Amino acid sequence: MTAITYYYQYESNNPAINRFIERVNALRYRYYASELLDRLVREPDFDLEEAVRKAIVICKLTGIPVQNHFRAVYRSEYRGIARDWKLSELACGIVVASFKATTSEGQDIQDAFMDYLGL
Repeated sequence: MTAITYYYQYESNNPAINRFIERVNALRYRYYASELLDRLVREPDFDLEEAVRKAIVICKLTGIPVQNHFRAVYRSEYRGIARDWKLSELACGIVVASFKATTSEGQDIQDAFMDYLGL
């Protein structure tokens, strides 16, 4: 373990250290949920918020720290400001594996993902 990890474990009240650790964690968030899922999942009734909430529930149930894999962000769009999510690779995989597929294309994506994982 690094010195920062030890410090954070026992002395997590320093705002500067907390900001540093948040920024390190933020580097793990590589994907915007809307971009990833709009390109992969072309479902007419796809609910991004529901898919992300379901993935967060899965993480909480399995003991995976949500704050290390999901971050709510707000992006400017032509309609105004919209809520989006930055996701880690793990979070993307959970969202893709658990979203409610209503088209054959969506189901094909989930099946291919599960095959890739050997499930």
